[in-house]
Amino acid sequence: MQDYKYISENTLTDISLHDCGCEKIYMSDNDLVFDMEFMEICSEHELNPFPLAHQTTEGKIIFKNVEIKKCQLDDYDVLANKKTISDFCLEDLTVLDYDENPFENKYFAKIYMIFLSGEEFYGISLEITFEKSIVMWNAFTRVSWFEPFGKSRFIWNEISPLLDLEDKTFLQKQKALYIAINLVYKIREKGPGYSEKAYKLVLGDAFYNHELLDVEEEFIINVFKCLIIGHSELDIFCIGCLGKYPKEDEYQFLFEQLKQSIFKDECLAVALLRELNFWNSSAYLEYLETIKTSDKLSSNLKDYISQIIKFKKREITNMSEPSVEYDNDGKNRHIEWVKD
Repeated sequence: MQDYKYISENTLTDISLHDCGCEKIYMSDNDLVFDMEFMEICSEHELNPFPLAHQTTEGKIIFKNVEIKKCQLDDYDVLANKKTISDFCLEDLTVLDYDENPFENKYFAKIYMIFLSGEEFYGISLEITFEKSIVMWNAFTRVSWFEPFGKSRFIWNEISPLLDLEDKTFLQKQKALYIAINLVYKIREKGPGYSEKAYKLVLGDAFYNHELLDVEEEFIINVFKCLIIGHSELDIFCIGCLGKYPKEDEYQFLFEQLKQSIFKDECLAVALLRELNFWNSSAYLEYLETIKTSDKLSSNLKDYISQIIKFKKREITNMSEPSVEYDNDGKNRHIEWVKD
């Protein structure tokens, strides 16, 4: 059996299978196996690190020690006619409904799928009991299609397509994200720096004239968080955007990302430190004190952290800020250290 990076047991209630493709269904000893083209992992799932549901690459669902209670192909009762699932070579299916409940120390599930045979669609209804389910996949790919659904027509029609980054070049992705984050800046920016003319230029009439709803703001911010957590090619760019006018919970999010990256990715750590320097938090300062002399850090990074601590303690009034630079295609990045 192929090794998978993500494996979980009895978590199908935190996975959406609606409209997910299934390459084939078959029995393996006493187990029923679904070879999935992809699945939608909800934000509540224990292995989903993102604040939004995410689609996966191909994967597998195994129902252990399964007992098939019902198997009906449209009007054809497979069990009554003493056929097996394997006899029908069920391939290239689409799951429309999955419902699971506890049942006598086991689990009971109803599954409905459709598949194309010739020029007509056929449906298959399965009712099964099983001891446990195992779900496996290798990677997350994109935010699930249903995340914006029902929240806001503007999200669905305007913002969601803007943030579909799959077929965009690196610079096109940056431009799309810059437009999206400026929708947030427009409602968060206060004071004399606000420029109506600048926002109109960046956003265009349709976006500028739209009053962003709370759920729309949350959706945009969550996309940026997902790109940071996923270590996308745009994570440094997203950190800079997220840190410009952050709320307290967003500072806390950046702080958690710093703790995860400080000994692993110096470029990411520097980008996070730059934004967190504006955060007045005793926990942040205490954390910097614990790591400032670590042998795991480069001398440049230790010097920068020492500067931050002195600045936070008001022992110095200004400090030099390093910057993280991309190359033109976003594949490589480096730190420009500033020396006094």
